[in-house]
Amino acid sequence: MSYTIANFLGMEPRGLVDLIPAEKLDTLESIMKHWAGKLYESFDSNIDKDKIAEHVKWIYGVKKYQRPKVIVTYNPEHYKSLAAEALIKDTPADINMKDYVSRIVNIPAWLSSTIDSSSQIEHMQASLKNIIARVPFRNTKEFSQFISANRMGVKAETRGSSTDRSWLYDAQLNHLFNGFGLWADSGWFVMFDVISALGIRKNDLIDRYRGFLQTGVFASMFFKNNAVILIQPKHIKMTANGQIHSDGTAAIDWRDGHKTYVLHNVLVPEYIALTPHHELDPMLVLTEKNAEIRREIVRKIGVERLVTHFGGVVIDKYQDYELIELTLKEIDITARYLKMKNPSIGTWHVEGVPTNIKTCLEALEWRISGVSWNPEQPRSSIEEFSYCL
Repeated sequence: MSYTIANFLGMEPRGLVDLIPAEKLDTLESIMKHWAGKLYESFDSNIDKDKIAEHVKWIYGVKKYQRPKVIVTYNPEHYKSLAAEALIKDTPADINMKDYVSRIVNIPAWLSSTIDSSSQIEHMQASLKNIIARVPFRNTKEFSQFISANRMGVKAETRGSSTDRSWLYDAQLNHLFNGFGLWADSGWFVMFDVISALGIRKNDLIDRYRGFLQTGVFASMFFKNNAVILIQPKHIKMTANGQIHSDGTAAIDWRDGHKTYVLHNVLVPEYIALTPHHELDPMLVLTEKNAEIRREIVRKIGVERLVTHFGGVVIDKYQDYELIELTLKEIDITARYLKMKNPSIGTWHVEGVPTNIKTCLEALEWRISGVSWNPEQPRSSIEEFSYCL
């Protein structure tokens, strides 16, 4: 973090270590870690629906809205159905708590730089949105058309013209299953929690919103008459590098028993996650149409087994090395692999190389340099089978 306004004043940027007493830096670090971890740490507290409803009433009061009907669910699939149903029957509420809090609590310019942990939080938020909140539509326009078509039977005087889509803002669609709560707000709220804990700014609004984020509200969608709430899952399994992942079990366990299966941030069918790698049918590579899921199938089965199963053609040999070409016409994939022996343990393995490599010696040189023989050649055809492992 740096003194971001310094450059405009002709000053040298200064770090927080120069601006905050040393004894308070530990507090700063602990708060950043706290919010970075809350998105995936186990949540075992009891859910108080009345407390959630009171917080929602307060948030609606910020824009002078009447208290909405609060609908709480523990299931992400049910949440999506409820939100879509509300979009058909209701109108999104024009509430932006980030802007509201920012106006009331003015963050000092010297502390307005990005907090280190916020990028980690935003990465988690993006992964969760991709996994949990994905709607079955290719784009915003298609989704808008679906909602508009389902609004046809409602009287115009209660919801406006059925052909008018101006009520459905892109911003609302982009945040359709973000809304408010830990999932959406943890990134920006870090800064306000920091300035409150360090005594830089004190405001009851910070404490009040922190209380809302600690009720277990994971994500939400606010409408004028309805507030749809998704409760935080009990547990999310993560890899050491921050990916949502669990091979052999569910990656996300929800409070109602629902399970979400994820491999390296990719939502996959249950059987892909639970079936042992040696029992997965290699033919899945040809039948799976989703490229991300197909990549995870390849990763789980292993290139060695795929090459053996589909019968790659040896196009060059050199000592204990073989250059193998594998062609799968069904999915328009052609890939080349260098098969080699590990002298220390005596086992064989294969490694993907660019498709323009023609000999084992070229493949070995490429492995050392990491540079393709023809940098202009597209590598997309081999990325799924070579570079994902």
